[in-house]
Amino acid sequence: MKFILCPDSYKNNISSVELCDIMKRAILHASPKSKVLSIPIADGGEGTLDAISLAFSSRKDNLSDVKSFDITNKAELIKIKNEGEYKYIFADIVDPFLKPIKAEYLFNGECAIIESAKAIGISLVAENLDVKNTSTYGLGQLIKHALDNGAKTIVLALGGSSTSDLGAGMASALGYKFLDKDNNAFIPTAKNLDEVKVFDNSGAYEKIFETKFIAMVDCKNPLLGKEGATYVYSKQKGASDKDIPILEKKMESLATLLSKTYGNDFILTEGAGAAGGLGAAVNIFLGANLQSGIDTLLDLISFEKILKDADLVITGEGRFDYQSLMGKAISGIAKRAKPLHVSVVVIAGQSEIKKSDNLEEFGITAVYPINESNLSKEEKIKRSREDVYLTTKKALEEFIKS
Repeated sequence: MKFILCPDSYKNNISSVELCDIMKRAILHASPKSKVLSIPIADGGEGTLDAISLAFSSRKDNLSDVKSFDITNKAELIKIKNEGEYKYIFADIVDPFLKPIKAEYLFNGECAIIESAKAIGISLVAENLDVKNTSTYGLGQLIKHALDNGAKTIVLALGGSSTSDLGAGMASALGYKFLDKDNNAFIPTAKNLDEVKVFDNSGAYEKIFETKFIAMVDCKNPLLGKEGATYVYSKQKGASDKDIPILEKKMESLATLLSKTYGNDFILTEGAGAAGGLGAAVNIFLGANLQSGIDTLLDLISFEKILKDADLVITGEGRFDYQSLMGKAISGIAKRAKPLHVSVVVIAGQSEIKKSDNLEEFGITAVYPINESNLSKEEKIKRSREDVYLTTKKALEEFIKS
């Protein structure tokens, strides 16, 4: 039998890579002669680069017939030749506080895949959360490095950022200028977006306009408003309740200025609020199409080809609820598997969806929470790896019997 493992991480507990390892051991214990493919999932946030790299590495052994991969946009199908292995490329850039670091991206000589969290991730600031002063400048440097390497297409994974500067730092690194009332150029951060009085795009790096950009977003939030970048995400990046309305007004000020050049549509676009406004920024400064993170990832790895002849897909995440069925990783996986009549089982840290609910319409066969006991949260986390193993083994045995 052929089984495909593609779990998302159990946030702050078990990575998608480790989950694949645990699940694979459980399957091979229950069914030693089975073929198991591990495709750890990330939909734009931290870990996306590693997930894609591992997915491509499995291609060499299991997908030798795949000569290219597709990226599906709303209006067009782009074919990108996969001429050679993807490799990690390292670049000297700055972190969210403009201090020197090295960061990597994937590159195959034609297509670059960049994870924004490698340059501006919340993990890079550790306990020093300070969204008012963090910058996306390093991400712009990483993009420029890929452009100078000759990338024809750049896929940007947006998510897990420590920033909320509407991508002004990124744009600054790419030649866009933001000027204050005295006509002096500066690199804006969230605390001073309203000090930008003049926007100048005349010096934008010309290679931007010769390159196709695609952005993976893991949310549908607009740029502004109660559901926007500031109100929804800035608090987890260090903003106080008092800061939030002030930062919102500052972001609105710059958005209004930019709308004179780009129109108003970018403000309300789904996903514009991703990564502190980077969704909007990559759209207007780079011309990027905003796409579902999971759909882009599954297109990149030619998921339908991986599904060929599969008996079962096992996926999962830390908390499985109705939001999971609305465009997130699990729903994206199930949507691809359903027309091919491949069963999908969810192994979840916890589930708010009842077994009696009609999940078949979403392409999901069954859901297995790993621990429904009355243990404390701490105890459940402590034994979660063992429970993933046992639950996977149980799910597989029940699937084989059925």
